[in-house]
Amino acid sequence: MISPVLRSSPIFACCGRPTKDKRCGLPSLYVPLKVGNDLDGRAFGFEIIAEYRPLQCWQLYAAYSYLDIGGGLDDVDPNRVTLAQAGFNAEHQVVLHARFDPAARWQVDGQMRYIGELVDFEVDAYAELDLRLARQVGDKLEVFLVGQNLLHDRHAEFAPQFIQTPRAEVERGVYSGFIWGF
Repeated sequence: MISPVLRSSPIFACCGRPTKDKRCGLPSLYVPLKVGNDLDGRAFGFEIIAEYRPLQCWQLYAAYSYLDIGGGLDDVDPNRVTLAQAGFNAEHQVVLHARFDPAARWQVDGQMRYIGELVDFEVDAYAELDLRLARQVGDKLEVFLVGQNLLHDRHAEFAPQFIQTPRAEVERGVYSGFIWGF
């Protein structure tokens, strides 16, 4: 628990200038202020990342993260708002990414991700897939086609907690574009 106490130093205004001299007769000001949330908690987590390149044109990447937040949250008044609650964070997250350059000036990327449920937001765990196909045209122009969230029409990633508004969901998307360097 953080319990700072703010105190003003015995500084007095005398002739418009701060001074520690009490000759002006102005009283000292002492304002105790305790800041804290009365929570007793703990957090434990780790992340494992691996990268493998079986061929010069093929790169694989994997990551896993685990997060466990808990502690004395049961004794807290439920009307208090705190962002330290365990259900605000996914306990498990997994990312698998592959990049393949099948020919000169071509790139294919794919990323699969799994995000565990957010209990306090009532957001279910989900898995999604993103794909990207790109072609380098000349030295300064790249054109690409991207598909995002291809496994489901839509999914929730977060939900409003403080202001009760409809939950927004991320939709599947397909788009193309270009990058022009100069």
